Amino acid sequence: MSTAQRLAAEGFFGADKGLEFLDYDSKRGDFFVFDGLSKPPAEGSFGFFAVNQWTGDVWNLWGCHRLSTPALRKSQAAIRRRFTPTEMPQYARLRHLKPLCTVED
Repeated sequence: MSTAQRLAAEGFFGADKGLEFLDYDSKRGDFFVFDGLSKPPAEGSFGFFAVNQWTGDVWNLWGCHRLSTPALRKSQAAIRRRFTPTEMPQYARLRHLKPLCTVED
């Protein structure tokens, strides 16, 4: 789960900073979900993020769009390289998994 939290941070912040503001919420199907908590003294959430446990794809659940930053793409490439030749045909199917979003654009 710590890897998924780092991926969510890379997707939202563009780096693995801000981990303390991403609180694990739940596991929904093939996704780990994190609540983005605002810095004190502010209260509330700045978003919910779902991380595909297989591919590392990160989705912003408010607006239902996939996030992409250079840091995240680098981590996703490392994940993809760990797929064996036998597993690689499944990668495209796994990458097309979409989480249940809060609000869709």
